[in-house]
Parts: sequence; structure tokens; C-alpha cells
Amino acid sequence: MDGSYYTLIPNPEMHDLQKAAYRFTCIARAEGFQIAFIGGFAAKMMGSDRKTRGLDVLIEPKFFENWEHDENSFGRRIVRRWMTRSNPQNCVYLAEAEIPAKTPNTPPTKWPIVVSHTKRRKGIALYPYPAGDATRFFGNLTEGYISGTAVLQPYSPMQLQLKHYKEHEVIPVLQALALIEQRLRHFYRRQIQDEESTKRDIADIRAFLDFAVDSYDPRTQTPPPFLGERGLELLPLVRKMLGRAEAFEITTTLAEVNKWRSVNVPLGVEDLRNVAAHI
Repeated sequence: MDGSYYTLIPNPEMHDLQKAAYRFTCIARAEGFQIAFIGGFAAKMMGSDRKTRGLDVLIEPKFFENWEHDENSFGRRIVRRWMTRSNPQNCVYLAEAEIPAKTPNTPPTKWPIVVSHTKRRKGIALYPYPAGDATRFFGNLTEGYISGTAVLQPYSPMQLQLKHYKEHEVIPVLQALALIEQRLRHFYRRQIQDEESTKRDIADIRAFLDFAVDSYDPRTQTPPPFLGERGLELLPLVRKMLGRAEAFEITTTLAEVNKWRSVNVPLGVEDLRNVAAHI
């Protein structure tokens, strides 16, 4: 059985997403390239109940080199191996399927899907992004850093445990603070962003913030809050986001202000009264 003629699961459950994420992690480890899951799936791994239909994943640049022009490029060879059984697992983990576009008026993508149900010939959409693509994300995954204007913040991926999986079965997810920064800097990344997308962005940022605060260990100071002037640099972006939230009647509480302050974004109590001014 090869990786042809599979279909997408239209409304995958968390166990479907986790299985596909773990399988793609196995591919990355076997083939020697680094990845980190981001986006809606990362938010779900951090406790969000939001819906998502696919896996957004950051991949180190060598995977994409000469993809468009060379059938024997690094990435294409890997895809072929895992669409057949000619791989270390002797399993089909990737398959062909039409993946719907993420934005209107753009053609479907031609990336493979990750097989989650072999017998049913179904899988999960994969949306890969090269690490270091300045239009979307920051830094170089292989170095574990995100470059700011004057500060280098360590953002190596975390290894998160999958629910109902064995202890050693973990997947790499980009750190919560990196996900917060990416979403804040591109909060208005679409010229026209509908209400649903805006609310989803706000909910994801809150999920990432909660995870960052809840996972902080004061004894070891890990993971670190935003370093240097990074928190101050992000302050106006956070205020814009909070103002947008208020416009949709998503209330900012003192507890949320304190969470931002705990990661070195210096909001004040006055922000509870003034967020509407930053819409």
C-alpha cells in the first residue's frame, strides 16, 4: 500500500492530530532534520480547546532547498521514502491529497498529508514553513534563537508529552513566548482580518501566555521571561491586541495584566481603563 489516493479528515479530533504530529516527528528524527509545531495545534497542546484542521510546523531550511526545481532534493527524497515502505519504520506515513488553502482566493497546496489512519486511508493536512522566513517567523531553528532588533532570546523547541502516549513519546513544540511574539508581530498580518480570525488569534495568545506563566519555575528561572528590552518592545503590540479584544467584548482583567507583567511586558493598571484607545 503506497501513499496515493488518501483523503483528509475534515474535522479531526485531538487524538488524530496527535497521532499525525508524532508520526511526522518520527520522520524528522529518522531523517535528521529539525521541526517545531506551531499555530493552532501548538495552542491545543498548551490547553486551548480551539478547533484546528491541520498541523502548522516550522522546519529547518535545508528541507526546502531546491524543492521546486529538483526531484532529488533533500525534502523530496524524504517525502518519497515515507510515501512508500522504503524507510526505517517500513510504514507509509505520508500520502498524496489535496490540501485546502488556508486563505481565500489561493490555490490548494500540494504538500503531502500525514497519514493518521492507514486502513481508512485518511490523514491530516500539513502546513510547513521554513524556519527563518522573515515574513512569517523568526530566527533559525537549528541555532535555537529568534533575532530581534538588538536582543537574542533563546527559543529552542520544548518537548511536550502526548496525552495517552508513553513517557518517551514526545513532540517538539515552539516555546510559548516565541509563539506569543510571532502572533503579536503578525496580529494584523492580513489586510482584512475577519472577526473570527481575530478572536482566534486573541484566544491563542492567551493560551500561550497561560502556558508560559504556568510552566515558569522560579527556582531555575526557566523558561525565562522576555529578555532585555524585548518586553518593552512588545508593549505597544500587546496594547493593540488588548484594545482589539475589548472591541469584541473580550474583557481584559487584572489577572491578565499581571500575567503580562510576569513575562516582562510592563503593562500597568491603567491599561485596564485605556485599552480601547489602542484599537
